[in-house]
Amino acid sequence: TPYRERLVRFWASHFSVTPRQGYWRPQAGDLVERAIRPHLTGSFAAMLSSVIAHPAMLRYLDQTRSVGPNSAVGRNRGIGLNENLGRELLELPTLGADGPQDQADVRATALLLTGLSLHGGEPVFNPRRAEPGVQTILGRRYGAMVRRESDTAALLHDLATHPATAAHLARKLAVHFVADDPPAGLVADLAALWRDSGGDLG
Repeated sequence: TPYRERLVRFWASHFSVTPRQGYWRPQAGDLVERAIRPHLTGSFAAMLSSVIAHPAMLRYLDQTRSVGPNSAVGRNRGIGLNENLGRELLELPTLGADGPQDQADVRATALLLTGLSLHGGEPVFNPRRAEPGVQTILGRRYGAMVRRESDTAALLHDLATHPATAAHLARKLAVHFVADDPPAGLVADLAALWRDSGGDLG
């Protein structure tokens, strides 16, 4: 149990959100309980998907304000794209700030994430807000002229199992549990285990 709680603290810090308004402050704790704790020894892809779709994350990174410029809502209301969630998704919880992504990947990710929103405080996929078309991210193509929630799921799975994600999180775990400057061999072993298991946290 103490080890599991240490893992909870690690992932809560890794997926940190800071509520800006007091009325949704409890959602930061709810993110830990509903999106992190159930996946501690499961699939990182499942944890990532659960966290990214949680109301606390969607609000914190302004995803509720992000609309595809060529979507039905974007064309009618002139609402624009917000890149916050796309940038954070690539740079912090997955590939790392020094990962293989560039600004084009950030923008394409933000466009692919359009459609993720909230309705009545609960996460939904709204195709009227989703940017239509194919987006190329890290050399892979996602989406179609008719966007589906499964397009986002495919991207999150690929990011969760990407070699850069394995390297980034192997080092973070080693720093958290072992030393500020962990042995290179340990980090390499953890990264290899992540890759070989497809991000199986157990």
